[in-house]
Amino acid sequence: MKTVIGLFDAYAQAQDTVTALKMTGIASDDISVITSQSEAERLDQTRSAEAGELTGFNYVFNSAKGLLSGLMGADVVEDHAHVYAESVKRGGVLVSVRIHDDREGEVKRILARHDAIDAEDRRRLFLDEGWRGVEAAFPLDGAPVIRPDRSTYRAQVARP
Repeated sequence: MKTVIGLFDAYAQAQDTVTALKMTGIASDDISVITSQSEAERLDQTRSAEAGELTGFNYVFNSAKGLLSGLMGADVVEDHAHVYAESVKRGGVLVSVRIHDDREGEVKRILARHDAIDAEDRRRLFLDEGWRGVEAAFPLDGAPVIRPDRSTYRAQVARP
């Protein structure tokens, strides 16, 4: 078994990706949606007001330490784990998929088709902003905002 992770700036992208993954026969139990506590609450309030329903997150984290431990326990490269934690801290959403090795290419194509963010591209953007890595004890929801990075990232990284 292998874990493949997709990083998204918008919950809607993550949700569409999960739907596409399920359509290929990947079981719901093998797909996790991960975000920070404050982002989950914000999304739940927005969706509750719009549709009277709650969003479905498998994992919500209050600290980078818990998220980093979980990612590295899933054999995620440490540099990528730090980028994912920083992204979640800034409001990003992760989709984690546990699959057999022979489905890796298929899952990565689905993530790419739904505009998953390349961890190395995001890492370079963060470093250009002066980021030095996630401090494991730093709360995900109490982090100072360096600057909103979603529009910056989209402007700097062209998608085919």
